[in-house]
Amino acid sequence: MVKTLVLYATRMGASADTANVIGEVLKDKYSHEVKVYNIKEKKNNYSGKKTAVFVSAGGTMKAYSDGKVSRQEAVKEAVEAYVDPFITQLGISPVSKTSFGGRFVMFGKEKFNNWNRDDIVEWAEELGNILK
Repeated sequence: MVKTLVLYATRMGASADTANVIGEVLKDKYSHEVKVYNIKEKKNNYSGKKTAVFVSAGGTMKAYSDGKVSRQEAVKEAVEAYVDPFITQLGISPVSKTSFGGRFVMFGKEKFNNWNRDDIVEWAEELGNILK
């Protein structure tokens, strides 16, 4: 059985929801032993480990959800802006990296919500095949 640790950091909750969906798919479809943690609770050295990194970049992905750019273009922009600097800082080389939509709430009012479970499930399934 593959042991999988899904770590996330979040401000609005979308990344926690995303991490839980990834964990569910890996557990239910690929029989991984999965633990999901906020990275604040599980700081460690991950160099040498198989890693995959995602970001919930609702603002960057908004251009995609508004139909202004392709999903591929929005993901590329978000990965270059947020994921690549993070993985460089950690010194890791992920097997996969991507971006998903998110949610933005201000003063109790939702400004946008472009979180998409189907995109997350699709990526989690790709990870399941990579991490066999």
